[in-house]
Amino acid sequence: MTKKIAVLFDLDDTLLGNNMDNFLPGYLNALSQAVPEVSSNKLITTLLAGTRKMLTKTMPENTLEEVFNDYFYPGIGVSKDKLENKIAAFYKYDFPSLKSLTQTKNESLNIVAQIKKRGHSITIATNPLFPSAAQYHRVEWAGFNNTNGIFDDVTSFENYHFCKPYPEYYSEIILKNGYSNMPVVMIGNSYSDDILPAEKLGISTYWITANEQKQHQQGEFSTAGNLSGVLDWLDSIENKISPIQWNNSLENSITMLKTTPAIFESFYAKYPQTQLMDKPNKSEWSVFDTLRHVLEGDKQLNIARIRQFFNETKVSSQ
Repeated sequence: MTKKIAVLFDLDDTLLGNNMDNFLPGYLNALSQAVPEVSSNKLITTLLAGTRKMLTKTMPENTLEEVFNDYFYPGIGVSKDKLENKIAAFYKYDFPSLKSLTQTKNESLNIVAQIKKRGHSITIATNPLFPSAAQYHRVEWAGFNNTNGIFDDVTSFENYHFCKPYPEYYSEIILKNGYSNMPVVMIGNSYSDDILPAEKLGISTYWITANEQKQHQQGEFSTAGNLSGVLDWLDSIENKISPIQWNNSLENSITMLKTTPAIFESFYAKYPQTQLMDKPNKSEWSVFDTLRHVLEGDKQLNIARIRQFFNETKVSSQ
């Protein structure tokens, strides 16, 4: 029996041909034209600086969208209320014209279809620097005109708290989509963004590269090759690979500590506050009661243990 695997796919230059050196100028020019009330130079400079804010975010509070908006709108001197409808219209009507700057890979369609046919789960693990509307357009450019039932998730800046190349980004995908008890693999073309951070968490990887430099990968089932080799690779490991085993290191422990509150925030955002406070019956706890209990446990036990660990580590290193 085939073992169900969570397959994470990068998008740009993996499933979709998209050279960012060509795409980015076209995107910035189109957005500038759609927002004439802001000078092109100011808008582009502020947008790129806001993007860097997202790329360097390392703590769990606030989504990437919130971090970007808090910088972007004050930076251009126009309130979000005045521009958000116009920007939403840009992503709905103008952004799709940028498809001409990308290339559909027919091979991608067959590979994803075969993976889904084998019963595996698939998430599009593209850097969540765009809003959801833009991400789904880009997935459509790759040939997936109907994503319903194909992908569990397409990461975007509204719903995620971390970016590549931070391992927290991959940890957030796994926890948010319920992949913790499944084997997880990552397929992508960037060693620094797709391969290295995933392998730090114990995720097996397929590095799409012409060099086939497997020596750079650490996982027992990791390999490298071209896109056409993905199916054979999955077939060869599906009955050998185990559910993800988080690499037990200080770095990964910190990654999990950072990711956990981000997941709680995402969970909280899905439900009305009243629903989270309701008790199933008088003898049971509400969601808020449970979270409060966890927090108290952290305050009394776990935080003290973590402080003690770091203090002992600091002393031993002196």
